[in-house]
Amino acid sequence: MNSISRRTALSALSGLSALGLTRGVRSAMADIGSPQFTTISTRDGRQLNAFLSLPAHLPAPAVLTIHSSLGLTDWYRSQAARFAEAGFVGLAVDLFPGQQAWDPDGEQRLINEAFRDARRTTENLVDWVHSLRRDPRTNGKVGI
Repeated sequence: MNSISRRTALSALSGLSALGLTRGVRSAMADIGSPQFTTISTRDGRQLNAFLSLPAHLPAPAVLTIHSSLGLTDWYRSQAARFAEAGFVGLAVDLFPGQQAWDPDGEQRLINEAFRDARRTTENLVDWVHSLRRDPRTNGKVGI
């Protein structure tokens, strides 16, 4: 049996989001304008955070960006903005709410937290995809 690193497995979770069940999500996404942080509330009361950047012309397809084991860094926020410049609704999710890692120990701690409840991590991604699909500023198409 081959061994898989935790980082590789966490990256693979993004693919599982397409398998999730539909969740009721109320969107509180930002209005057209500057890129900014946004939050959605799930039907079970969880608050999910991300960074949203909107293109000049709406509706548009959306691209959801999943960060690495370092967390939602400036680089991932800049990627959401770059997608918006290219005509997409850009969303960079925050799977480690407000936390970033600055060293290998910090990375491992964040990865462990995400794996402690892998189903919840996957549900968070699914909730964002469903929110984007229903958002009137998108055309219902979402890439990850």
